[in-house]
Amino acid sequence: MIGLLTAVAAAHPLATKNPAPQTLMTGFGSDSLDFDVRLWTDDYDQWLQIKSDVIVATTDALAEAKIAIPFPQRDLHLQSIDPVVAD
Repeated sequence: MIGLLTAVAAAHPLATKNPAPQTLMTGFGSDSLDFDVRLWTDDYDQWLQIKSDVIVATTDALAEAKIAIPFPQRDLHLQSIDPVVAD
């Protein structure tokens, strides 16, 4: 995972080679593995576009690698419901 995320960041045309992008695993969430992707650029005015580009490219790379992003799922079980409320 770290290699994939780093490769996506490094592939951005505005990412610097030195320092190179880096990815760190920062922890475990309740439904996630948490990573921090760091990328440097000489064109700071484009940081928001670069961030968007990298997020979209990451989503595409994860899908291509058949890595799914887990989302919490909730099941709702109703014991009984008032017919008036159901309408």
